[in-house]
Amino acid sequence: MSYMQGKLFAPAIADVKPPVLDYLKAFDSRDVERCLSFCNEDTTFHFLWRSFRGLKGIANWHRDRFAADLRVTRVDEISVEGNTVDVDVVVTSNKLKARKVNQVGARITLRLERGALKDVKFALRKPDRSGTTESTGPSLYRSYVGPPENYDVAAAMQFNLLTFLGLRDDHYLLDVGCGSLRAGRLFIPYLRPGRYFGVEPEQWLIEEGIQNEVGRDLIRIKQPRFSNDPDFTLTAFGQQFDFILAHSVFSHSSQTQMRRCLSEAKKAMQPSAMLAATYFKADANYMDEEWIHAGRSSFRPDLMDRLAAEQGLVCKHLDWPHPHGQSWVVFATSSGASAVPDLTGIGKYISYADMAPWDTMTAGA
Repeated sequence: MSYMQGKLFAPAIADVKPPVLDYLKAFDSRDVERCLSFCNEDTTFHFLWRSFRGLKGIANWHRDRFAADLRVTRVDEISVEGNTVDVDVVVTSNKLKARKVNQVGARITLRLERGALKDVKFALRKPDRSGTTESTGPSLYRSYVGPPENYDVAAAMQFNLLTFLGLRDDHYLLDVGCGSLRAGRLFIPYLRPGRYFGVEPEQWLIEEGIQNEVGRDLIRIKQPRFSNDPDFTLTAFGQQFDFILAHSVFSHSSQTQMRRCLSEAKKAMQPSAMLAATYFKADANYMDEEWIHAGRSSFRPDLMDRLAAEQGLVCKHLDWPHPHGQSWVVFATSSGASAVPDLTGIGKYISYADMAPWDTMTAGA
């Protein structure tokens, strides 16, 4: 194979396994330029919630992963089907270790086109797939969405707020970024059958939540519905919702992603619906376009007002405490906004001061 102008050229019928192994070696060597030589401007990397297309975005993704010391510690299996290679690996990183997780199982799916990487997807595998324990300390499905010692109270915080805002058992609820059903384990039994909907790109998190927190019998009775859409397609269910919850989503998103989420939400909201969301307040707005995995994005409160107005919505800022320093807002129609209660001063009576601090709500690797 020969390298020319940053692209890897090879006959279309060439074996796809060798270039994949060469790319993994370049990744292990922390060689950004060498990794980019397997890509071109049409290449897309998919990492958890976010996609990175083109050499600039892919270069930034590699630098971020190398800064987090993301490493493949073991290759369990490599399978080839046509021009696609699946590599089952075990990975570790400083971000995972900070969450008391030494290593996790992952699958890297690489699709090649004329010898160059076309699509690369990094996704977590269900733990213990290879027959060994991939995580240490608390269960991965809990630590992936926040401090495991806060798992219970963080769920109660969301449940308490939504019922305070008026959620009743006959309402339709959409849980954006439902993860391992941390809050879903309270909402699913509370709501009537077919009223809970969850969006979570990582299917294994939903499966772990069902297995360990909710149970198959309750799923059969309550009939929740889930989507693995990674692009805030909240209209995918064809359902109008009374409440939408986006906890710790805008705390990692870009302005473009928030606009996409609110645009989709507006289409899926009943006239009296409310969207409750959290974000990190700051004096300046996060201006980049990428989803932040290992860290946070933050925004000025007036940006929330402007984003709401763009969709014909009203933004209400809530004085509802949050254990990780996030702020709550509710987006509603002009008619629905009058139903949002004034919570000024309620923080005097609700405190999460004893909960473990946490500045990011995803494992991020």
